[in-house]
Amino acid sequence: MEWSITLVGMFGVLTLLFLAGMPVAFAFLLINVVGLYVFMGGEKALALLVTSAFDSVATFVLVTVPLFIL
Repeated sequence: MEWSITLVGMFGVLTLLFLAGMPVAFAFLLINVVGLYVFMGGEKALALLVTSAFDSVATFVLVTVPLFIL
């Protein structure tokens, strides 16, 4: 499948999710997970998703951000 066809389809689904009232963060999350699965393959994509999610919360630099909000 061509990447351009997939890109147009993903933008179409994203637009439908927005029109259906899904919050922007969850719509982007769903589109990103599906895109990762399509372009990288199943098990490898899920392993990358788990690793990047763990690495993003394991950085200590971002610990002070919620304290400034309080």
